[in-house]
Amino acid sequence: IYNDGVFKKIFASEENIALTTDLVNASLDLFGCDCISHPRIVNPFVPGETGNSSVEPDIMLVNDRGVGQPRDRISIDVQHNNNTLYPARLVLYVSRITSNMVKRGAPPLLENLNVVSFQFFEAFPKSKNYRHVVQLSNQEGMLYFDLQTMTIVEVKKFLEHADAYAGDNMLGIAEYYPEHTAFSTPLTNGTYN
Repeated sequence: IYNDGVFKKIFASEENIALTTDLVNASLDLFGCDCISHPRIVNPFVPGETGNSSVEPDIMLVNDRGVGQPRDRISIDVQHNNNTLYPARLVLYVSRITSNMVKRGAPPLLENLNVVSFQFFEAFPKSKNYRHVVQLSNQEGMLYFDLQTMTIVEVKKFLEHADAYAGDNMLGIAEYYPEHTAFSTPLTNGTYN
């Protein structure tokens, strides 16, 4: 899917909420009670929307986990072209969403934030992994804060090396929903249709 509006039309509609939920859980590698189970779409698709002028994430979901548990906010973003501004844009998304969680003067009780970015290029060309989890940690790799995560999914790498990910739950999504997923779009001359 090489258009943000098309991506949003498919994944930000109530009729496809099961597909969106499965895609999020596969992207975040969530299983069992950790899964996102009943998300609500905050910014559903609006007919006529092109999706190319917004500085906000393409899709925003919220998921309530019950009393005493932080609510999940899941931001889904699609990036087709690599450029030097894109990493800063992802960090800006995290900052904006985080600052909107707390009202001025209130204690900083943050919700669980997952920013999922589907990138149609290689963000980490030296890595064999297609899924990259980015969190705040120190120089020794010790996690400092676990409620904010950026998960970068390199779609091109996934498609080109899908056989290497046999058994991966993301591959299961692509096989279960071949008519809808971003991963079912074939490569043509190195670009996505």
